[in-house]
Amino acid sequence: MNKFNRRQLLGSSASLASMSLLGSNSLSAATRSSSDPKRLIIVHQGGLGMYKDSFWPKDFGRQYKATEMLKIIDAHRNDFTLFNKIDQNLPSHHPSTPFVLSGILREHAASSPDSGISLDARAAEHFSTATRFPMLSFWHGGNGSSISWTRSGHINAIYKPIDAYNMLFKAYSDQERDQAHKNLKADQGALNLLRKSYSNFKESLAKADQTKGAEYLNSIKSLDFKLKTSEEWLAKPKPVGDPTLAARLQSLNHIDPVQAYQAWIDLSVLALKTDSSRVITINIEANKSWQSLPGINKAYHDLSHHGYDENKLKQLLTIERFHMEKLNNLLNQLKTTKDSQGKRLLDSTMVLWLSGMGDGASHSCKDLPVILAGGGYKHGQHLNINNEQPLNNLFLSILQNLGVQTDYFNNSTGPLKGLV
Repeated sequence: MNKFNRRQLLGSSASLASMSLLGSNSLSAATRSSSDPKRLIIVHQGGLGMYKDSFWPKDFGRQYKATEMLKIIDAHRNDFTLFNKIDQNLPSHHPSTPFVLSGILREHAASSPDSGISLDARAAEHFSTATRFPMLSFWHGGNGSSISWTRSGHINAIYKPIDAYNMLFKAYSDQERDQAHKNLKADQGALNLLRKSYSNFKESLAKADQTKGAEYLNSIKSLDFKLKTSEEWLAKPKPVGDPTLAARLQSLNHIDPVQAYQAWIDLSVLALKTDSSRVITINIEANKSWQSLPGINKAYHDLSHHGYDENKLKQLLTIERFHMEKLNNLLNQLKTTKDSQGKRLLDSTMVLWLSGMGDGASHSCKDLPVILAGGGYKHGQHLNINNEQPLNNLFLSILQNLGVQTDYFNNSTGPLKGLV
């Protein structure tokens, strides 16, 4: 009897996990509010690293000399920290880059304290009911390419900027609203069945499964709360968007990363400004053609394997310069855009810019380029981690800055030392 009930419990837990995935795409509701909320935007550079000679300064501390690439964002020097020799200690090669935000390969997720969840999804759990969308995953991300992971699977990204804009700002049609109500009703029905199933066999659970049963019941209560508050969001009008941006997105060639890059930045800033979400990930699609950039006639991945060829290096640095220019644009926009309290968005927004690979030429996942800007830290330094702390220590610090009450994140060993 107990064996059957345990199997039933575990199967129902899988159903709950499946329902919890709806959070990133359905109409989650807000009941928690904050007059001064923290936010997070992650920009994953595409997983091809940066050419070290033009990116890394040779000195550390606050008096470091900016390199060719860092000069592009040097006007923001006091608003960001550059980290040296920090990574996730993952095997080197492209298959590791999807796990840069968790530090946990999928085959090890079940044994991880946080089940291999990624930084953005963990932050979204914290903000679950505080915004219409707990998190937004933009541009590149599906099975095999996503860098965003819940506790039970990958999160698909929104690929077209105009689709993201409509989801955020376009008013619901009567048909869409009716369908959303039907979906919520179906989810509530499924949840009621799971609740009834649990009440029927909870008394017969083996002692070893009592803790699992309590967690299961808490999950039911949490999902029930989310479904009920989702109805509130459905009744609320969406925030006013930007018609000029919408027109530009409508005619945009979203396949071209050169065009799409700025569009995703503009859309992300507007989403933060309207408090539509407080967690956004932009996963740049590096494998598409970048040949609309002047002087580029080879694939980005091919250029990353430059072999110190002068022509390839020249083209690679053109693309890397473009990355830094877009980061500069993002920081400028967050500085000039005000939140609901009239403060600079950058003061309450952490910008994490990184690549899941340190050196594309050697496929090395060591010594990743990582920049953290904004969020109220005392920035302005090149911080030498010297491989003494994992990247997840930085992620733990970010989560704590967001207000998450935790003292660990996956395989972290504590908050990052040196970041104040």
